[in-house]
Parts: sequence; structure tokens; C-alpha cells
Amino acid sequence: MPVPARPRRPARVPAGRAHAGVALIEVLVSLLLFSLGILGLVAAQRGALQSSGLNRDRAMAADLANELITQVQLVSHSTAGWDTAVCDDWKTKVESAGLPGVDSAKLACTVTPQTDSAGTTLSYQVSGTLVWQAPGDSAGGSPLEHHYTAVTQVPY
Repeated sequence: MPVPARPRRPARVPAGRAHAGVALIEVLVSLLLFSLGILGLVAAQRGALQSSGLNRDRAMAADLANELITQVQLVSHSTAGWDTAVCDDWKTKVESAGLPGVDSAKLACTVTPQTDSAGTTLSYQVSGTLVWQAPGDSAGGSPLEHHYTAVTQVPY
């Protein structure tokens, strides 16, 4: 009688070879996670720099608007055309101040006398508006404009 054939057993892999390559995969996965973390940090740093630049521009706009108000307070209101001269000087200063993308056509400066019923000037309402665009600042593909307006009453 013939001897029944034994089922074949898979060849045994030596213990060291069974785990060969696992360390390499672990290293590659850890490098991938590390790279993603570094990319996240770079993106966060970029956002912080953009925000810092925008805050610097806002502070500059606020300083320029406050300069207009200060000039109205300091000038002699008895000279004819003083308000136009103050506004023209202020616009020139804003254009040369270094605020990025200043739109000189959209700069607004108004000095309006506030009078009583007899026509006596009691104070002046001063308004200054600046419009600028930071480099590379856009929303939906179109340039994003930033506006800053200061309005105050200056006693006569």
C-alpha cells in the first residue's frame, strides 16, 4: 500500500527575517509625520508674519489720521483757507509715509465747522480716511482694500 502524501508545510522563515523591513516602514512613517509637523509650523509662521505686517500698517494708518487731528488743533483758524492747506499737507504726508498701496484718489480729509444758531463757530468736525492695500493681500482673487477713518470734534 502506498504511503499517503503529507501535506506540505510552508517553509519556516528564520525569526530575524520575519520582521525584516518593519523598522524601515516605521522610520518612513515617522519621517512623514515629522514633515507634516514642520509644514504646519511653517504655515503658522507665515500667518503670523502676515498678521504682524497688517497690524503694522493699521498702526501707521492710525498715526497718520491722528496727525491730521493734531494739525487741526495746532493751526490758527483765523487764516483763510487753513482747512484746505492742512488737508493738502496731510494727503502729501500720507502718500510719502510708506503705507503700502495707498490709493491717493481715495484719501479723504474734511474739516467742517460746527456752528450755533447765530452762526458762531463752536468747534470743527475733523475726518480723515485712508485706504491702502497690503502686498499680496487678496480675497477671492480680487485685491483687498483696508480702510481707516478717524473722526473727532476739535474745539474752536
